[in-house]
Amino acid sequence: MAGLSRVLCLHGGGLDARQWRGLRERLPEFELLIPDLPGHGTRRGERLTLEGALDGQPAHVVGHSMGGAPALELARRHPAQVQSLLVSGTVGPLSPGQARLMGWAARLPLPSGPALGLALRQFRIPSSDREWVREALASTLAPAWQADLVRLMVSLAPPEPSPARTSVLVGSLETRPARSGAARLARQLQASPAWQVPGVGHVWHLEQPDLFAGVAGAWVRGETRPDVLRPRR
Repeated sequence: MAGLSRVLCLHGGGLDARQWRGLRERLPEFELLIPDLPGHGTRRGERLTLEGALDGQPAHVVGHSMGGAPALELARRHPAQVQSLLVSGTVGPLSPGQARLMGWAARLPLPSGPALGLALRQFRIPSSDREWVREALASTLAPAWQADLVRLMVSLAPPEPSPARTSVLVGSLETRPARSGAARLARQLQASPAWQVPGVGHVWHLEQPDLFAGVAGAWVRGETRPDVLRPRR
């Protein structure tokens, strides 16, 4: 695959590399790098960290949700390796108050069945993906996993403007805090405005895979931004 543009795709928290399935057939002109992050998928037994996401070679970086955190860290620590940066559904570090609330919620004695069912509905997971998403999310109900996630999100450094081309996306059907957080993140990264994707929620690459591939592909190629996107300030 020599000569192809490299695109590193970083999945969301609790999911794994399977969330990008179907992307290769939609973006055959790119060399897609689709790892499992620590604590997920084939690396489920490892502690949840941001380390080891990039192999030292330049790449365009696409991060979804929690996967936007290592994407931003890569741009901060190794700017020469990040050719462009696209994050979706990412809001940046947790505040102490948010961390306390998240830690409290993780200790609620909610049975796994209802908890997973709620997550599938909340994130608008298509029926074709529910089986593997349910299996992937099951391990995230463990208190130790949740504690690691809170520590990770609190420990993040504030985002800094990146020399790489940067775009922040958010689904129009995400929660108000998520949409406001995306706009704040775009301002911090000097990537104003955040771009809202109409009619989709948090996991819109599963809801609308053709749309996601079209938007991501156009971004990596440096083409004009698709008309479907709307600015969110």
